[in-house]
Amino acid sequence: MPLRESPVVGRDVKAALRGALVLFATAAIGCNATTDATTAIDSSSSSSTFSFTLAPSSVTVSPGSSALTIGTIRGAAGLELTFVVGTVPNGVSVRVTSDTDGGGVTTKKVIIFTDAATVPGTYVVGIKLVASGRPDIEAPLTLVVAR
Repeated sequence: MPLRESPVVGRDVKAALRGALVLFATAAIGCNATTDATTAIDSSSSSSTFSFTLAPSSVTVSPGSSALTIGTIRGAAGLELTFVVGTVPNGVSVRVTSDTDGGGVTTKKVIIFTDAATVPGTYVVGIKLVASGRPDIEAPLTLVVAR
């Protein structure tokens, strides 16, 4: 029998787990991150609603190193999904990898790489989710490059 969650308790538990995941990922790769998530939602109709979340929605990285955020897609089972990364500053590259599917949720690792010559500053990078037959949705990622 599938588990059902209370709308309030479920969100609190998910938020706590998301925070734990962010802290683990942050400690594992040695970057600073906020635990806030950015969510983009397509609500064009109740039968086709799906969401795309980045957690954390802001990462701080030193030139020459990398950072990790997790992209979570809910309600898109059976859709062909494509990620499109917006414009990034010189010396920055973004790779979306590692599908994990389960219970109607798909997660992807979004890895941000910087080279040693990346100019310090704050940048907003749009990560767009394109699903066949649905409007595109985008979640902004704030990238802080600091020495």
